Amino acid sequence: MAVFQPRPGLGDLIWHLPLIRAIAAASASGRVVLITKPSTQADVLLEGDPAIERIVWFDRNPRQGRGRHDGVLGLPRLIASLRGCGVHSCVLLHHGASLAAAMCAAGIPNRYGYGTTRAQRAWLNRLPFLANVAPFTEAFAQASAYANAAGFAALPEPAVAIQSQARAAVALRLAGMATPFAVLGVGCQGQVRQWGAQNFARLADSLIARGTGTVIILGAAHEAAHVNTILAGVAKPGQVHGALGWPLPEVAGLLADAALFIGNDSGMMNLRAAAGRPAYALFGASGPLTHSTLIRPIIPSAGPRAGMDQIAVSQVIEALAL
Repeated sequence: MAVFQPRPGLGDLIWHLPLIRAIAAASASGRVVLITKPSTQADVLLEGDPAIERIVWFDRNPRQGRGRHDGVLGLPRLIASLRGCGVHSCVLLHHGASLAAAMCAAGIPNRYGYGTTRAQRAWLNRLPFLANVAPFTEAFAQASAYANAAGFAALPEPAVAIQSQARAAVALRLAGMATPFAVLGVGCQGQVRQWGAQNFARLADSLIARGTGTVIILGAAHEAAHVNTILAGVAKPGQVHGALGWPLPEVAGLLADAALFIGNDSGMMNLRAAAGRPAYALFGASGPLTHSTLIRPIIPSAGPRAGMDQIAVSQVIEALAL
């Protein structure tokens, strides 16, 4: 059995974990081949997960067109990759017709999927199919609807295991810093979801003034300029530190053990909630996510798509007191 989850983000993978695990539990072996994008970091996040037999990369990047499965040769290569999985069944967690067609061309006998469009249903051959019950942006809503249609029990909230050695490594990194720790997740996919360096610097100052021992500014390696701008703007730099390009297990360890997390709508926000800790999330450009009760949305008074600049630092501080 394979599960094909082609969306690119870490959050996308986290949203789909409960359904992936439910499909694995219903399979003969209790495990699945997971087909997903390298950008999800599934090999790191799901290392040792009993539901995952192995991971096969779906290497397509439509915006840059540089992946193995992009371009003129991309589709034949994808078909070959799917054929090489050696599976009798595959569940496609996506609405795309071309991906369903690739599964058919690869000779996979049992082809499952959402089937929300007539085009996709032409290539799938196993029920259930969904009506277009949820917008494509609401991936967890689609996954839950499919789980219900397939007869699975209600999906639990996404959860990830935190490696003990990663926690130990984080403790060494933070040794000597004042507690409690607060983490600001300042990265995001797309500038429209970005709250801004000045806001995060002011928030860090406010948290320190309220008794937070140390504020950690968390970002990916390519977000170094943004993180450094925040660090340059704080009043007490000795109590505010950057965490740039940390390995994902250590990021998960940091998120699991920090006293507080506040951040943009991002993979780090989703990972914090999946680690079992409350995540205060800034939703000024997108609707609040509903797949986890641990996500605490902070939205502009005019609504979740009024703009990130409509969220004031004072509003965030007030939300923490609720």
